[in-house]
Amino acid sequence: MHGPPQAFKQAMRKWLLWLLWAAVPASAQKPVFRHPLDIPIQLSSNFGEIRSDHFHTGYDFRTQGKTGFPVYAAASGFVSRIKVSATGFGKVIYLMHPNGYMTVYAHLDSFARPVAALIRSEQYRRQSFEVEVFPEPGRFPVQQGDLIGYSGNSGTSSGPHLHFEIRDASGESFPLNPYPFLPIPDSMPPVISRLYVYPIRQFCEPVQPHSAAVSRNNGRHLLAPDSLITHFPVIGLGVQVKDFYDASQSDLGVYRLELEVDDSVVYAMQLDRLVFGNGRYVNAHIDYGAFQDRSVVVQKLFREPGDQNSIYQRVKNSGYVDLSDRRWRLVVIRAADASGNKSVLRFRIRFSGAEQPPAALQGVCVKFQEGYKYRSDSVRVNIPPGALYRDAEFLVRPLNQRSFFSARYQLGHAHIPLHQPMEIALLPARTLLQKKQSMVVVQLNNGKPKALASRWEDGWLVASARNFGTYTIMADTLQPLILPRNVSQNQALSGRYVHFTVRDDLTGITSYSAHLNGQWVLMEYDPKEDRMTVVLDEPLKAGRHVLRLSVSDAVHNQATYELSFLKK
Repeated sequence: MHGPPQAFKQAMRKWLLWLLWAAVPASAQKPVFRHPLDIPIQLSSNFGEIRSDHFHTGYDFRTQGKTGFPVYAAASGFVSRIKVSATGFGKVIYLMHPNGYMTVYAHLDSFARPVAALIRSEQYRRQSFEVEVFPEPGRFPVQQGDLIGYSGNSGTSSGPHLHFEIRDASGESFPLNPYPFLPIPDSMPPVISRLYVYPIRQFCEPVQPHSAAVSRNNGRHLLAPDSLITHFPVIGLGVQVKDFYDASQSDLGVYRLELEVDDSVVYAMQLDRLVFGNGRYVNAHIDYGAFQDRSVVVQKLFREPGDQNSIYQRVKNSGYVDLSDRRWRLVVIRAADASGNKSVLRFRIRFSGAEQPPAALQGVCVKFQEGYKYRSDSVRVNIPPGALYRDAEFLVRPLNQRSFFSARYQLGHAHIPLHQPMEIALLPARTLLQKKQSMVVVQLNNGKPKALASRWEDGWLVASARNFGTYTIMADTLQPLILPRNVSQNQALSGRYVHFTVRDDLTGITSYSAHLNGQWVLMEYDPKEDRMTVVLDEPLKAGRHVLRLSVSDAVHNQATYELSFLKK
């Protein structure tokens, strides 16, 4: 997520003073915004869309698979924050508006000239590609429609697009659903494709839902048969539901879900406003196992005990459906998009009277409010209180495979989400401690290692882990790889960019610098492309030049590449 840093909160005081004299109060006017692009508007992602570990917090506008389209201020105001990062939003600009809102323009290729000059100056002053600047209010005023940058693919972006947000500029920066401000033409109702029935009883029992396909006939959503009998006296429901816009074939997520039982609403979820600090609660809202195993989004119509998100309304008894009296219940599920298009699924359900026996636990039952500590001679795990969304089974299972530096361990069940990280401590083989500085705790995802930031404590290698799964110790003893892309040694360079492939196979690149003829020079880093680009701002004299690139990974393996090239 991309919430506000402390510096932003401090700077907010100055901006609020600006708002007091410059603004008409937001309560006295309806905010007016324009689209930030002058190309046909198409969304690739919507506000509130389910993402890994968070809800999407704005609109993603398609840019025809290209970068470089002009990006314009959606409303008048001033530039309040500019950030350049190799990950996250990449190159991003924030505008404060006198109507009490903020707009955000992310994954840019470049900034408009006055802001670009400031950023370039700061990069050279700090000798860092990654910078963050909070200009004084009024230094960069903008009018609605002014050019502020160009669309791109910077940061953690899966392709060229513009990420756009409207936030409540209250100091905490809550992202708001842009639809009321910038509606997108939409006449297509959501599509409910599958119903899920979850047993609700002892929470530590592994939950295996039953499901039924939902069909459509003349716009109606139907179950066949339309009456269900379950072997669980108390249930929770979930749905697979997608929503499409008229001009997009992408699933853009549903705006509102509502569950009604016997004419009484027992659960509703609506995506008007999100809180950055609540993003990870998305893992409680969805069937996390289905999302991890099959990339299937099942949205629950009940609220887990540890889910403290603010998107829920009118929740009664956590949204559970009590069938213990064996009477038929009339269930109505409503799904709506922000345009008001609705879909409805109606069916009846009752308890059979013969409860399915619970599955046996293989580990211990961890109470979500209490946490749990596990200790053995070779592995330690600390699950803090509140790390789980419900009581859940936890186990530690040594696996037969052995890595070079420690045993492998299954820690918990990968289909159970963690809200807060657990702490893992592993004991390496004593005979290999000569490689101590290169060792890291890694999580193995389908055999692929993901290194965690690790530290040594009394002979144990310790790390914080966000997920249950398989863990072991590995060593990163290889230096990063550096290879030039667009010019060879002692050859002539055309243009003003020198591109390198830079890659590290385990712990990842953490620091880098470039020097041209002995002087620091700006280098842009794009991790998703394994690319570093040296930017030659000033024309070079004809002759030979030497470019020295130094790169380090997280355990301080360092690589240096010296490129000699000619400029004609």
